Amino acid sequence: MANLLSKTKDELIKLAKKMNVSTRGTKADIVDRIENESDGVTPGQPSGELLGATVTPIKKTLKDREDAKAKDRKALEKRMAKRGSTPGSAH
Repeated sequence: MANLLSKTKDELIKLAKKMNVSTRGTKADIVDRIENESDGVTPGQPSGELLGATVTPIKKTLKDREDAKAKDRKALEKRMAKRGSTPGSAH
């Protein structure tokens, strides 16, 4: 099965509906729900082709995104500290 993140949001919504999971939120939210509800085989998928093969790359991508946000947040805090202010405060 192709990587879930390579699918369009509309394709993921169709898959989520087949699996009776919520279709609300971002593409990443839907992928996460599909992962969590999957018993290893996607409905309509030929037997032997496991969803598990795509879980690790998706989790890695989501982890990389979280790490990048944390790094950006630390860089912003460092710049703001040099200016003598905190994120969210007025200049």
